[in-house]
Amino acid sequence: MLILPKHIALKGDNGLYLSARGSYLVFTSSDNGDPTVGNEVFITKDGSVRIKNNHFGNFWRRSSANDAIYADSDDTTTDNLNKLFSPVKVGDNVIGLRNLGSNNFCMRFDDNCLYARVDTLSKEARLVVEELVISREIYNVTFHLMDARIYNQNIITMVNKTATNDTQESNTTKLKFLHKETKSSSWNGSLSLKLGVKTSIQTGIPFIVEGNVEVSAEFSGGYQWGETISTENQVETEYTITVPPMSKVTVSLLATQGSCDVPFSYTQHDTLMNGEQVIHNFDDGVYTGINSFNFFYRTS
Repeated sequence: MLILPKHIALKGDNGLYLSARGSYLVFTSSDNGDPTVGNEVFITKDGSVRIKNNHFGNFWRRSSANDAIYADSDDTTTDNLNKLFSPVKVGDNVIGLRNLGSNNFCMRFDDNCLYARVDTLSKEARLVVEELVISREIYNVTFHLMDARIYNQNIITMVNKTATNDTQESNTTKLKFLHKETKSSSWNGSLSLKLGVKTSIQTGIPFIVEGNVEVSAEFSGGYQWGETISTENQVETEYTITVPPMSKVTVSLLATQGSCDVPFSYTQHDTLMNGEQVIHNFDDGVYTGINSFNFFYRTS
């Protein structure tokens, strides 16, 4: 099930926004700040949606006479299939919108109006979704560590060092190991679309520690939903080894590198283009992290 953002504008394959014009919905506006292009999405219990055009103040409906989509319904019930739509994800910000009354996808027709007339996702039926949100804050992030998943575990060599003893007696020496520890993190939603909105986030950072997932750091600042943030630190360690007479010993610093997925819930505070403040709670978050752990030495 794909969850659309609450406040959206839709752009057609002609590069123009779907706009309220007369009694029609027409791909004719070039400005997502145009008050006629805004729509509000309402999700029903079965995951389908009703869409309300902000300018008309009415819900979309499909005309059974010609398949045109009008925004002229003040019916608030959810039992008319001509007024229900099912979104299908095509790309990161591209969807198809199937009308449940005809089971056809909505598309831009020759007159640039919106119709539910095609049964495939043709280029005219692929709609670009934009959120009508100026800024967004993500906070109250709660990780569900009991449901975390660890996978892709592999032992990797961080660095090798060689100690040589050319004497007739055993020699004890200290080897210094300088290695890079790289960690990556991303926060995303498994269901809801977050579409390029300027976002700030306050959150912990889970990592794998001794085979378990723990929240061991924090992050606060600007963030593009779904992007990967990587950090790299230089770490120096020492290892003491006794080298037998007239011999050479190679010491390797190894570690396990693994990935983890951690579901999380969060609060989202949006500032809309009209200045309205909207707060929602979501539980579809998925954090993905990659880091190294369980460091150990091996001699050969």
